[in-house]
Amino acid sequence: MFNIDELKEIRKKYFYDPDTRKIKLQFRARGDSSVKKPEELNQDERNKIISALYEYKIVKDVAKGNGIAGERTEEDVLTEIQTEVYNEILTPGKKSAQPFVLMAGRPRDIIMMDITQPTEEKRHMADIYFNYILSENRKKATNIQRGIEDGMVYTISYDIENLEKENGFRKQLDPNNPQYTQPQKKLDLTPEQLAHRKAIVERLITDYRKMEHDEWYESRTQKEETDMQRIANTVNQNSVINTSIKGPGLFRLLIAAQNLSLDGEQDFLEEMLKQPAVSDALLELKKSGQVHTIYTEAQENEKNGKVNAEGIVNGHSITYGERLHKQANEYISEKPNAVAFAKKELSVRSSFPLEYSNSELTKKSRVIELVARTQGKLTNRTRNGEGNIVLQVNDGKEQSK
Repeated sequence: MFNIDELKEIRKKYFYDPDTRKIKLQFRARGDSSVKKPEELNQDERNKIISALYEYKIVKDVAKGNGIAGERTEEDVLTEIQTEVYNEILTPGKKSAQPFVLMAGRPRDIIMMDITQPTEEKRHMADIYFNYILSENRKKATNIQRGIEDGMVYTISYDIENLEKENGFRKQLDPNNPQYTQPQKKLDLTPEQLAHRKAIVERLITDYRKMEHDEWYESRTQKEETDMQRIANTVNQNSVINTSIKGPGLFRLLIAAQNLSLDGEQDFLEEMLKQPAVSDALLELKKSGQVHTIYTEAQENEKNGKVNAEGIVNGHSITYGERLHKQANEYISEKPNAVAFAKKELSVRSSFPLEYSNSELTKKSRVIELVARTQGKLTNRTRNGEGNIVLQVNDGKEQSK
């Protein structure tokens, strides 16, 4: 358990940016050599800091009197959290949260509303806190099920398992020291297993695009190019993704991998399916019942006319990456040597003129752009010194604006 002084001390040193999901140093702590930099923290330390920041935010908000219960001391609020809320988290079974009770300013209602949020992006910080409380008590939640009842009551149910006793020797080892860690290996799937898994995932992606929520779609669109770059670099460097992937973030990567795959070339979606983190995320999606939820919502949207001719939710458009993928592969089917030509051009220059009145040049440029993306490069359209529009390709070290 945290005490109030520990929460305040952590808050003086760090803050959490929910948009980037990164811990950052407070301005006054940046020159203090005794404070660990965020990049020096191991995963357990990050989880502790994020949990402390989350808990202290609830403490401050409630203590200020954000509710009909009036003002209370921070110590009183913290005590209430660490008795009522901790006990509820550590007890298996079904819990519920209702938005209208938040005005009472009870810490329990605020925290459970965050934990029961149906979308991972909205409950990200609370998820870390939830799992931290469990792990500190040598427990973990399994068979987690979230739902919405009567249109506004959020629910969560789960079982609890006891964790094995910690190995003291392993705990002493620096998890960032490669001397003591065994890197994960990519899954060794047979061609038949890979083809079967790919077919299932492609159907799942099709359903997801028919029910994709607006905020998920906007995030996928905004982060599309950097997601494609991340996947390209992971595959080209034969590396393994070591971070967990959840919810809409999983579909962002899977669809981005689809959009990198050129006919007759490397299949980036297949390569992603060999990643342990992706396999774990897909298994969790199935175990949590979300695969069925996605399918059901997709069917409802189709039935109610909410899916357009592109197979996506009304009001959404195919993204730039999806359009580029489709057009590039159409041209490759006409010109099988287009990829080889693009690779040769990219090996000698990084700027390509665009004349939209020249359809053949435009088609070639799309293949060049997608091949550049498969190489982990970033692209943008700009004007050269003569005022002509050009496709500019950079090495991908800096995000194009």
